[in-house]
Amino acid sequence: MKHIQIDLETYKLIESRRISFEESPNEIIKRVFSSSMDQVEQTAKSSRKSREGSLPQAIKRLLNEEQRPMHYLKITEEIINRGYWQTTGKTPEATVSARLSTDVKHKGDKSCFIRTQPGCYYLRENMEE
Repeated sequence: MKHIQIDLETYKLIESRRISFEESPNEIIKRVFSSSMDQVEQTAKSSRKSREGSLPQAIKRLLNEEQRPMHYLKITEEIINRGYWQTTGKTPEATVSARLSTDVKHKGDKSCFIRTQPGCYYLRENMEE
C-alpha cells in the first residue's frame, strides 16, 4: 500500500465525496479534482450568463434615466461608473456595441433599442412618446 501526503483541504474534499481509499491515489486525485474542475467551470458559466444577462437591463436603466439617445462609448462609461454593470473584459465598449447592434439587427422592430444614428441608441418605447 502506498502512502501519500495530502493537505487538509484535499482530505476534506475526498472525505466529502466518500471516496474509497482502496482506489489508487492517482484515481482518487483524478476523480476529486476533475469533479471540482467541473464545478468551477459550471460556476464560471453561470456567472458569465448572469453578467451578460444584466447588460441589456443596465443599458435600459441608463437610457431610461437619461431620456436621450446616447453613443455606445458613453453608455459603456456610464453603466460601469454608476455600477449598473461589471466586466473584467478588456474591451467593454466593443461588448456593448456588439450587444446593441445585434439586438437591433436580429430583433428588428421587436428590439427594445433603436439606432438613432451610427453608434447611438435609445429606447424604442421612449421614441414613441
